[in-house]
Amino acid sequence: MQNRVEYLLFKFFVALTNLLGWRLSRSVAKVLGSVVYRFFPIRKDVVLKNLSLAFPEKSHGEIERLAKESYKSFAVTFFESFMLPKMSDEEILSKVDFKGREVLDKIVAEGKSAILLTAHMGNWELGAIVVGLLCNGKLSVLTKPQRNPFVSKWYDDMRASHGNEVINVGAGTKGLIQALRNNRIVGIVGDQRGKRESPRVKVFGQDTALYFGTASIALKTGVPVILVFLGRKDNGVYEVSFSELEYSDIKEREDAALIFNQRYMNALEEFVRRYPEQWFWMHNIWKY
Repeated sequence: MQNRVEYLLFKFFVALTNLLGWRLSRSVAKVLGSVVYRFFPIRKDVVLKNLSLAFPEKSHGEIERLAKESYKSFAVTFFESFMLPKMSDEEILSKVDFKGREVLDKIVAEGKSAILLTAHMGNWELGAIVVGLLCNGKLSVLTKPQRNPFVSKWYDDMRASHGNEVINVGAGTKGLIQALRNNRIVGIVGDQRGKRESPRVKVFGQDTALYFGTASIALKTGVPVILVFLGRKDNGVYEVSFSELEYSDIKEREDAALIFNQRYMNALEEFVRRYPEQWFWMHNIWKY
């Protein structure tokens, strides 16, 4: 019963957002983000802790301002995602500017498989659809089910609404490798906290546990790995940045997966510093 009630509320916001349209819904989202930050401080302690660790040079007031902006940014991402299924391909592509697109275009033109490694940065849901359009329907995205099965299905349908294939995380490594063998391009969001026993890499100077599955698959298959990050610019258009993660020089090393993850997080950290309010700071990445 609780799941159905939550889903009805969720659908209300979906309908409201689509009624308001792209520009007005973004304005409403920013107001909502500010209200939640002030009166319903969900994970506010985590956000403030993470920002303080990442930016020790900033004053308490600057950290508070950045935290509030992060809530507003997440609310905008949330509302924008509600509109994606009903938007045309052309409308979606009009919301982005590309940087380094030739890196992906070369892979697509050659018909190769590849791993697209991204993060909870900007609007990652929009990014997956945009990249899928550039891949001509060859993108498979790895997804993790939501707690509420009705909301989870809505998100999977949204992610597939413009031609992407959805691979549930339950399919594991086998599902990803099979997609790569079928010459598909696999999209993975890789900045989640790993297990407590995971080897650590440095992120904003902090020892950080990450999952090593993506690194292991890349090292096993040898496919190209393309980093894709999104940042919302002041004009509301997203910068979509592509770059190749080089790892051919470490394939024979015992610590290859560790170096792979460090290079990924170095690139992500550099991008986050350009758009610091747009990383998902609510995730307790430095829990241990």
